[in-house]
Amino acid sequence: MQAICEGLQGLVSDLQVAPCPTLLKLGAVQHLSTPIQAHLCPGRSVLDGLEALHPTPAVGGLPKAGALHFIRRHEGFDRGWYAAPVGWLDNQGNGDFVVALRSALLTPQGCHLFAGCGIVQGSRPANEYEETQIKLTSMEQALALAQR
Repeated sequence: MQAICEGLQGLVSDLQVAPCPTLLKLGAVQHLSTPIQAHLCPGRSVLDGLEALHPTPAVGGLPKAGALHFIRRHEGFDRGWYAAPVGWLDNQGNGDFVVALRSALLTPQGCHLFAGCGIVQGSRPANEYEETQIKLTSMEQALALAQR
């Protein structure tokens, strides 16, 4: 949360952060959600905010430069659209974006599904792997329904 607030400094005014996270329950997974609201400063756009925040620490790590360097050297594949900001922007400058924590790349040859976990100190690899499998299951089910 701190990194997001710091990233928005100078871009927004009236920054309001919920005092504590809430539990966002989805079909097969749950997430901690901390709503943030702010108003863009004059002369700033939603795209300035995206540039300042992408990638978030949840998918890029901290400190940002070192973590991204490590990911590029060790992850072994191009993330493509995984963890990218997706959303909409209108001709008035209004927009709404989220981080694509799950994505699928469909090609004539097949499908690649992307999901990940937030690795922090104390994370257990087996538990993180199991969490990723649960996240991928909902995407696999959606694709199976689409084939019917």
